[in-house]
Amino acid sequence: CLGAAVETALALADDMERGASGPVPSAAPIGGRILVCLTGAPSFGPGAVPTEEEAAHNPYHREKALQYFQALADRAAKAEIGIDILAAGFNHFHVSVLQNLVLSNG
Repeated sequence: CLGAAVETALALADDMERGASGPVPSAAPIGGRILVCLTGAPSFGPGAVPTEEEAAHNPYHREKALQYFQALADRAAKAEIGIDILAAGFNHFHVSVLQNLVLSNG
C-alpha cells in the first residue's frame, strides 16, 4: 500500500497549501517532507512490485511500477515535497524501482 500512502500524504499537503478558503493563485508551494518506513518491497496496491519470479515472466508490471513511482516523484517535486525512505529489515526492497521517489526531489 506504499503508493496509496504516498498519494494520501501528497493530497494532505495539497489541501494544506490550498487552505480553507480555496487556492491562492500567487502562493508558492509550502513544501515539506514525507518519511516512508518500509520493511519490505511494495507488494500490494498501486505501484506494487512483482516478486523476482513474477518479474522474470512478466516485466510489464515492474515497468508499470517504475512509471507510477516516477509520476508520484514528479508530483512531489512540483509541490516542493521531499520523500525519504527508511528501509529496515532483511527483505528485498526493489531499490531500483523506489529510487525515483528519493532522487527526484533531493
